[in-house]
Amino acid sequence: MSIATTLLDPASDSVTSPVPWWLEIDDSLALGAQIDSEHLAWLAEQGFDLILNLNTPSARNYWPGEAQAVLESGMQYAHFPLDCSHLTPHKYEIFRGILAANLGRKTFVHCAMNVKSSGMAHLWRVRELGHDAEIARLDLRRTPGHEPKWESFWKSMGA
Repeated sequence: MSIATTLLDPASDSVTSPVPWWLEIDDSLALGAQIDSEHLAWLAEQGFDLILNLNTPSARNYWPGEAQAVLESGMQYAHFPLDCSHLTPHKYEIFRGILAANLGRKTFVHCAMNVKSSGMAHLWRVRELGHDAEIARLDLRRTPGHEPKWESFWKSMGA
């Protein structure tokens, strides 16, 4: 299946968002840091259908009630607590599978600080959506940054 999206100008924010470390990829995918109930209400108003949480329960800002709050807001929820201490192709395949199974849905992906979410989404953009790797990396300047292990992982995965 071919997936086509519009590249955003990395110097502009197409949407002003209350979500910390907001990064909109296209009309159907956005990334950010851990949300709370205020952010969740805003995401629902924006028409998001799915919240994919990569945050681990051990994170300082983990929201234990997130799943219930998302479901009560009428959106779907998926939780893939991603430990990125050892990045593997298998971990990417799980992430890819969740996004691929939900194509056509407006999806918000987050972790604690939009490091794991933007790191995995970088692979998705380059490998699945066909975005140019260097252009996609420009967007990453609007995130908290990535340790060298991410660069190695992207390179090993062809992105």
